[in-house]
Amino acid sequence: MTKPTAKNSGGRKGSKSSKENILNSAHVLVMERGLAGTSIDMILDAAGITKGAFFYHFKSKADLAEQLAKRYVNQDNNAFLALMREAERTTSDPLDCLIDFLDRLGEWFGKSEPLPGSLFASYCYGQHDEKLASFMDEHMKLWRKHYVRLFQRIAQRYPPAGEIDLTDLSDHFLTVVQGGFVMSRIYRDPSTVATQLRLFGRYVQLVFPKPQPA
Repeated sequence: MTKPTAKNSGGRKGSKSSKENILNSAHVLVMERGLAGTSIDMILDAAGITKGAFFYHFKSKADLAEQLAKRYVNQDNNAFLALMREAERTTSDPLDCLIDFLDRLGEWFGKSEPLPGSLFASYCYGQHDEKLASFMDEHMKLWRKHYVRLFQRIAQRYPPAGEIDLTDLSDHFLTVVQGGFVMSRIYRDPSTVATQLRLFGRYVQLVFPKPQPA
């Protein structure tokens, strides 16, 4: 979901800029080819560095994949929380806040260059070690818990129209985002994610209907 920069200068072998260059180059390649389809040699070529510089920062390809995933989570958490805070400043109504957040999120994804995508999804289409699998599982569940809390606040103010599991609804939101990435790449249209988020917002409004004025 992040927007890594393309190839840049390598910098000094032990510098922070050198490590960021490797991570940025690896991110672009993994999003294009998947983790299994990205070799260390490809990363060396894209980043314009030597093998010694790579192994100065990373013990192995698996270590790179894990650090890339941690950076991805931190960047997305920061971006999502910033968008949520912006939405919260516009209204105290939890349902209106969520709708505003979804609109802002869709606009953010729509500006992605290249097309928006999920690093976790690219990891899933190939073999990866158990440590990385556990990391992805842990953080997907943390995101799920975050959205459950948002839906709980909405449900307290606007009781749902029917029985619904808020954990399932949170997973539905995550599925809409991930599926939106796939469709945006098939259609080569970043606005696809925003469209799906707006539709999800309309669905949530049906699930938690506001009382009609007398």
